[in-house]
Amino acid sequence: MLTIGKEGNRIVFFIFSLLIISVIGFLDSITGPELSFSFFYLIPIAFLALYPGTKIIYLIIISVFASLLWFLAEYGGREYSHVLFPIWNAFVRLAIFISIGFLIFFLKEKHKKLELINNNLQTLNDEKNRIIGIAAHDLRNPISGIYSFSDLQISDYKDRFDTEILDILNMIRSTSDSTLGILRNLLDVSKIESGKIELKIKRQDYLSFIKGHIAMNQMLANKKGILIKLSCLDGRYIC
Repeated sequence: MLTIGKEGNRIVFFIFSLLIISVIGFLDSITGPELSFSFFYLIPIAFLALYPGTKIIYLIIISVFASLLWFLAEYGGREYSHVLFPIWNAFVRLAIFISIGFLIFFLKEKHKKLELINNNLQTLNDEKNRIIGIAAHDLRNPISGIYSFSDLQISDYKDRFDTEILDILNMIRSTSDSTLGILRNLLDVSKIESGKIELKIKRQDYLSFIKGHIAMNQMLANKKGILIKLSCLDGRYIC
């Protein structure tokens, strides 16, 4: 929401608003009932409500002042059958001025609170992105080492390993490569800030994917069973 001026000059702006309303009231009185200035009374009231640091009492005073000037201008330029009619009109205008002034004032205060909350959220979001960046960067180095060593073992010593060990090394290399891709995406802060996820459609053999995970878990289970048997033979566990 728009705010006007600085908070330190609110007394000056309040006096200036009173002068503007005085000028409007004077023009309203000299033009008579032929020309209406009703809308122009609301302009300085709205500006004062938007001014930072404005107090409620200022809005009440300026609303009463505007209603009084409007009453004097209308009462002096128009004849009424009873004096209560212009008084009633003045109270109605006072209620309108105060209502509109208070509405703008409270909307301004709500907007200030919303801006403060948004600033706090932005600070927390920046901190979150910084932590994600640090964590992803720290994880990338050891994962890169795992990928590099597994790739080196496969490329240089594949003739010395049996099929089972090569399958395990291929799984290690594939898993570490996928993890590196995830870490690269986490390090791309622009993607996180934009909130957009780029989806690329490609064909995927789900059967081979499932079979690969089944084979990996079977290998892990077999290795675990072998270790337990060795531990039993070694006398570490009661089997």
